[in-house]
Amino acid sequence: MGSSICERERLYSWKKGCLQKLQDQEKNPDMIIRAFEELKDDRIGLLLLGNGELYDELKKHETENLKMPGFKSNIYDYLKASDYYISASDVEGLANTLLESMTVGLPCVLSDIPSHKEVLSKAEQTIGYTFNNKDMNGLKNAMHSILEIDEVCVRTQIQSLFQKYYTAQKMSESYQKAYIGLLST
Repeated sequence: MGSSICERERLYSWKKGCLQKLQDQEKNPDMIIRAFEELKDDRIGLLLLGNGELYDELKKHETENLKMPGFKSNIYDYLKASDYYISASDVEGLANTLLESMTVGLPCVLSDIPSHKEVLSKAEQTIGYTFNNKDMNGLKNAMHSILEIDEVCVRTQIQSLFQKYYTAQKMSESYQKAYIGLLST
C-alpha cells in the first residue's frame, strides 16, 4: 500500500474487497464515483477495492483522488488508512464490508436499505448518515455531512456497537434465540 493513501486529509473508503466484486451493479459503484466527481473537493479521496466486470469501465475514472487498486487481500490496511466507509447498495443482507469497517471504527454513509438503517438505529450517537440510493444529491449531502463527524470521537462508539451486536458469537446467539422462538410457536 502506497503512502499516498495515508497522506490524504480525508479518505472516503468504499470497500469491495475479496467478498464482493465491482461487477455487482446493485452495489452502485458508478453512483459513488459520479457523486465523488460532482463534489469536486480536493480534501477528500475515494478508494474502491475489488475487481469484476465493471472494473475496466470504472477504472477510466481514476484520478489523483480516486484510486482503484483492484483486488487486495490486505483489506484491513486500507480500512485503517481510511476515514469513512460508503455503501450505495440497492439490496444487501448484513454486509461483511460494513462489519469489517465497524471493527476499525469507521463512520459510514449508507444507502437507506433496511440492514443499513438497522445498524445505525442501534447507535447511541450519530455514527453515520443514510441516503436514498436513487438520489444523487442525497448521497452528496451525506458525503458532506460525514465530514462534520469527529471520527476520533465516534470510533470507540462504532467499535463498541460492533462488539455488542455483531461479533460472530453475538450474531450466533441472536440467531439461536430467533430459531428457538420459531420452534416454540
